[in-house]
Amino acid sequence: MGLSGVGAPSASAAGSPLTICVDNELTGPGGIAGADTAFGVKAKAAQINASGGLLGHQLKVVVLNNQSEPSLSGQIVRECVQKYNAWAVLGVVLSPDLVPAIPVANELQVPYISWLSGWNLPGLPKSAYDSWSFPGAGNIYVADNVDAINDIALPRHYSRIAVIYENDPSAASVLPAMEQSAKQDHFKLVAHQTMNVGQTNVTPAVLQLLKNHPQMIILAIAPGTDSITFLKAMRAQNPTIPMAVCPGCSSTTFLQAMGGAKGMKGIYSTGTEQQLADSLAKTKANQPILKDISQYYKWMRKEGYGSIDQLNGGASGWSNVDQLMDAAESTHSVAKSAIKNGLEHLHATTLGLTWSRSPGNYDNVVQLGAVVQINANGSVITLKSRS
Repeated sequence: MGLSGVGAPSASAAGSPLTICVDNELTGPGGIAGADTAFGVKAKAAQINASGGLLGHQLKVVVLNNQSEPSLSGQIVRECVQKYNAWAVLGVVLSPDLVPAIPVANELQVPYISWLSGWNLPGLPKSAYDSWSFPGAGNIYVADNVDAINDIALPRHYSRIAVIYENDPSAASVLPAMEQSAKQDHFKLVAHQTMNVGQTNVTPAVLQLLKNHPQMIILAIAPGTDSITFLKAMRAQNPTIPMAVCPGCSSTTFLQAMGGAKGMKGIYSTGTEQQLADSLAKTKANQPILKDISQYYKWMRKEGYGSIDQLNGGASGWSNVDQLMDAAESTHSVAKSAIKNGLEHLHATTLGLTWSRSPGNYDNVVQLGAVVQINANGSVITLKSRS
C-alpha cells in the first residue's frame, strides 16, 4: 500500500520545502512535445522562490522520464510520492501515458495536473476525472481549429473542409466542433477520417480525404511522429492543400523532421506565447495574460532556458505551477487537501488560459491562442483571430 495524503509525512511543516515531481516524456514519441515542458516548471518555481516561496515554502523540482511508456507513467507517480514525498505531480503529454497515472495519483491523494489537451480518456470511470487529478490545459485541438476556421477558411471563402483526427477522445471532439462550425459558418464538411495513435501507413486515409476535393484539412493529431507521418503522406499526394492546426509543430526538432521551413508550406501551427501577446489587444481585460507572458519570458531566460524550443515548450509547465500557486493562495494553505480544493474551484488566468473550475467541471477553461504560418525562409506570420 503506497503512502497516502493522510498518512504521509507532512510536506507543509513550517518552512519545509515543497517538492513538485514531474512525470515527463523526455524521450520517445512524446519527447518532441514534452521534453521542454519541465523547463517552465523550473522557471516558475525559481520566480516563486525568489519572492520568498509559496506561503513561506521554497519549491523543489524533481524531473523523472517516463520515456513515453504508459507502463512507466503510473510507476513514476508512485515513486514521486513514496521516494520524493511529492507535494504535487505534473505531467504528462500523451493520453496513453496519462491513463495509468490518474488512478495512482487519486489513490495516493496527491494533486496531479497533466499537460494533456482536454479531459476525456478511454478506460477510466468518470469518478477518476473529479478526484485528485486535473487537466492542465484546455482542449487545444478544438480551440486552435476554431481559430483556423476564423483565421484561414472564412477569409479565403473556403466552402469545402475535411477533418482528420486520432482515435483519442480529445482529438475526436474536433469533429462535432467542426460540424457545429459548418452549420454556423456555412461551409460543407466534405469528409472526415480517423487514424490510430502511432499509425505508420496513413496513405489510405489521405487518399480518402482527397477524393472528396476539400479546399482545406483540419488536423487533430498529436505533435511529433504522428503528425510528421501524416503531413508527409499528405504532401506526397498534394503539395499545396492548406492544413491546420498542427499543435507544437514550430519547434526546431519538428521543422528538421519536415525538411526545414520549406516542408511547412501551407501547414499552419500553434503560435508561441509571444505571438499570442503580440496579437492581443492591449486592453485592461488582457493585462493579466500579457503580464504573465512577460514574466514567463523573463524568468525562462533568467534561468538559462532561452532556446527557441525551450521558450516555446515550457509554457505548460509554467502554467501548471501557476495553478498550484493560485490554489494555495486562494485557500491560504499548502496542505494537499487544500490544494485539491483550490484546484477544484480555480478561478485564475495562467498565460493564455482563463480557468473557471467547479467540482463537477474541472475542464472549464477559455483558451486563447495564435495560429501562425511559417514561410519558406523561416520567418513567421501570426494570423489575427476574428473570434
